[in-house]
Amino acid sequence: MNEKNIATFADLLLDDYNVKGRTKEDILLQIFALFKDFQTLQIQTHNRHINIIDDKHALCEQSYTIKAMADNEWRSMVQQEQIQLIKQGGVWKISGGL
Repeated sequence: MNEKNIATFADLLLDDYNVKGRTKEDILLQIFALFKDFQTLQIQTHNRHINIIDDKHALCEQSYTIKAMADNEWRSMVQQEQIQLIKQGGVWKISGGL
């Protein structure tokens, strides 16, 4: 995210991501809009806890601070999130929570 690399972020998402009607494409459009709207983005995660449920499912709970430069002014926000993960082809992918 800090490098504004949409392709790298897209690789983290399950191809058939669909939570509450929001698809992978919807998430990527939202992230692209953030990249476009802010000159600089900085994201730092805190207090990450990963619970491995079984060999194909995990749950990640974390806090994050997002700082954005807009109109030559820094804006900051702290959030918490819970992300569901699925192991697919030996790689963990985000399957929900965004």
